[in-house]
Amino acid sequence: MIERRKEPRYPIPEFYQKHIRLKIKKGADEFTPVRVLNVSLSGLKIGGDEVKLRIGSVIECSIYIPKVLPEEAHFSAKVRYCTEEKGQKCYLLGIETVQSSLEPWVKIFFRVHDFISQWVRGSTENLPA
Repeated sequence: MIERRKEPRYPIPEFYQKHIRLKIKKGADEFTPVRVLNVSLSGLKIGGDEVKLRIGSVIECSIYIPKVLPEEAHFSAKVRYCTEEKGQKCYLLGIETVQSSLEPWVKIFFRVHDFISQWVRGSTENLPA
């Protein structure tokens, strides 16, 4: 497979996935929680049960990281791929942020990146348990 990504991806360690609360809008007012598996400056790899979405569709997302983001941040994303994990009803999706201004996403990205960097360096001060 040819690598087409333009920037590096940063994996989210499983222990910290529970601290990043990402929800995607599935219905009129129905948001479904998903796991954030990795991040890049232009998008995310996410996973979730029963979250099969059409490639090319634009979805509304909400992300909240207690003690890192002061409030929930909302953004739109385009589904780039959606694959089912073998033998499960769990899907892996690649989503690309699509918003008029990158500034909010860049701020979120760097806060998530700093959060993970602190963990990797072993600094547990001010991080959720």
